[in-house]
Amino acid sequence: MAIKNTGIKRKPTHPGEMLREDFLPDYSLSVSGLAEAQGISRQLVSELLRERRAVSPEMAIRLGACRTINLAA
Repeated sequence: MAIKNTGIKRKPTHPGEMLREDFLPDYSLSVSGLAEAQGISRQLVSELLRERRAVSPEMAIRLGACRTINLAA
C-alpha cells in the first residue's frame, strides 16, 4: 500500500531539533547530562542540538541505546 503525497512541502525535521524539543525536557537532561550519559563531548551534543552536525551511524546507535541507560539517576 503506497502513501499518497499530500503536496505539503517542508524541510525534514533534524534529529537535533527532536532531541532539543522532545527528549531533553522529558527526561530533564542538560547538554552536559546527555553528553555524560552517551560518553561524548558536550561540544558534539551542542552542535547536534543546534542542527550544525548530522547524526552519524555511530551516534544513531548510541542514541538508540539511550533507553537502556538509567536516566533517572
